[in-house]
Amino acid sequence: MRLTLALSLFVVASHVQAVCINPENIDEYYHPTLAQELQSSDAIVIGTIVDTEYLSEDYGDPGGWTAFLYTVRVTEVILGEVAAVITLRAENDSGSYRVEFDTSHIFFLKFRGEYYSTDPCGNSSEMPDGVAVVDEAKALLGK
Repeated sequence: MRLTLALSLFVVASHVQAVCINPENIDEYYHPTLAQELQSSDAIVIGTIVDTEYLSEDYGDPGGWTAFLYTVRVTEVILGEVAAVITLRAENDSGSYRVEFDTSHIFFLKFRGEYYSTDPCGNSSEMPDGVAVVDEAKALLGK
């Protein structure tokens, strides 16, 4: 039973299946529509992960990672204005959008001062699976 629970939690913690509970009604799952994310995003880009930095900000847990900083080389800007290279922060918890080195994604970004973040329950997607999201976003934006 414990092994089943542990495996279930591991699967749920991946970026593909983040824990997406509606904060206004914990009995509902949360997934913003593409139109909602187009409205709420500071920028939308396609980019490739070129580096990962592991952050350990909890000094009480020297072996644990608090968050990950991903360096993203932007290959296309769909909405907004961003630099050619940006930093994306993902917390080390079940509610973060985690990525792998040298993968490309469409990112729906929120600016957080020194870095960007993305909603793990949103429409950010790894390419080439995200091509349909890119096409639909461009159509909705009239591009």
